[in-house]
Amino acid sequence: MVQRFKDININTSSEITTDMFLKNCLNNLHIVLLMSPGNNLRLIFRNYPGFVNKTYVDWINKWPVEALNAVVEKVLINVGYF
Repeated sequence: MVQRFKDININTSSEITTDMFLKNCLNNLHIVLLMSPGNNLRLIFRNYPGFVNKTYVDWINKWPVEALNAVVEKVLINVGYF
């Protein structure tokens, strides 16, 4: 990271380097959290409201087996497995 700063002529003092590193981490960090819906999920959100802030919740219902097979076949064809 320090070399990257030197390449673009940015001061590489410890404080500036640390600050830019943390900003870079915060901008690029993504976490995927999978949980089953229900009362337990409601309790978790009530106890830890930070899960809801700046979070995108995507409710996904159960898929039919035919749809899952079609997606798997398409992905495997795209990666050259078939």
